Amino acid sequence: MVLGFPTAARRPFKLTRTDLTFFRQPRANFTDADLTYSYLTAAYLPDARFDTSVLEATNFTRACLRRASFRDASSIREVSFDGADLSGADLSHARLSASFRFADLRGADISGTHVTRGSSQMVGVKTDGCTRLPWRREVAKGCADQDAAGSP
Repeated sequence: MVLGFPTAARRPFKLTRTDLTFFRQPRANFTDADLTYSYLTAAYLPDARFDTSVLEATNFTRACLRRASFRDASSIREVSFDGADLSGADLSHARLSASFRFADLRGADISGTHVTRGSSQMVGVKTDGCTRLPWRREVAKGCADQDAAGSP
């Protein structure tokens, strides 16, 4: 399936209950999209933008979302990022209920999510000194330099 979004298209994009499993599009722009109950399982979306998107019960399991932006994205129902690569992703101002089981969060900022330390939503996650969490917003020196240069 080839899916393109012209820049002049009306917003918000209504992609409710859409199956985009294995979708591949670096730098895809889903800004303002309604992805409620959609599947982006194993999608390849590095540097994608999901800013101000509605992500109710959206499934990003095993997706590559390196350096993706989810600023001001929202959901009440749990979003699944289980096993996803979110290294360097920005979820700092997202208002998400989410699961990150076995996800790669190295260099990511998930401080805007509603997860708690020790919860089952965080089992097996990979983090580093540059990962911002809801309970640890301060990061090691040098992380700002890494963010400017781009995450791994």
